[in-house]
Amino acid sequence: MRRITGAVLPPAVAFLLLFGSWEWAVRAFHVKRIILPRPSAILAGLWQEPQFWAHHALATTTEAALGFGLAAAVAGLLAVGIVHIRPIEAALVPVITMVQVTPIIALAPPLVIWLGFGLAPKVLMA
Repeated sequence: MRRITGAVLPPAVAFLLLFGSWEWAVRAFHVKRIILPRPSAILAGLWQEPQFWAHHALATTTEAALGFGLAAAVAGLLAVGIVHIRPIEAALVPVITMVQVTPIIALAPPLVIWLGFGLAPKVLMA
């Protein structure tokens, strides 16, 4: 029990301090709700409209799972090709390195322009 308390209590206190400070700052400085809502308002929204949040959580989970599955399949195929075929390694390693060092935010606009606002760019971003 002591071990669990030692592992759970410090982060719980940190989160309580974070959310308490956030709540206080928004109220004290009269920050507009559209800019930064209070944590209590967010929790109230979650409580009042759970179906709204569940719908969007399911959509996000689906996009992330599809993105992970696609990434795992493509990465596995590329890894096999790179390990066993030298010309593929020579051709793809620089391209893969370039994609890895490119900030993901820089890839979003072209993907949306090319693929639209549907599922495809979200899955590719994931």
